[in-house]
Amino acid sequence: MTSTTRPAAAPTGELSGSTWWPILRKELTELWLGGRLVLLLVLFTILMSITSVMRELENEANLIPPPEMVFLTVLMGYYLFATARAQRRLGG
Repeated sequence: MTSTTRPAAAPTGELSGSTWWPILRKELTELWLGGRLVLLLVLFTILMSITSVMRELENEANLIPPPEMVFLTVLMGYYLFATARAQRRLGG
């Protein structure tokens, strides 16, 4: 009788490279086909435009330091992501 050896399973909290790509592809396909990705890209473009204008105005007035502007930009991106994720979970 021969024994077969199975490869060790990945820990439950980690995804191996072979399982990560199909999940990413599925998520991106659902976002694109659902029409949400285009909306998110448009919102992100508007956000970056507003940030650019605000940065130019800030350079003239020196009201918001650059590190805080970066923080606010990242924070807005996080809120957009969280909103889209919540909307997807609710099925809306």
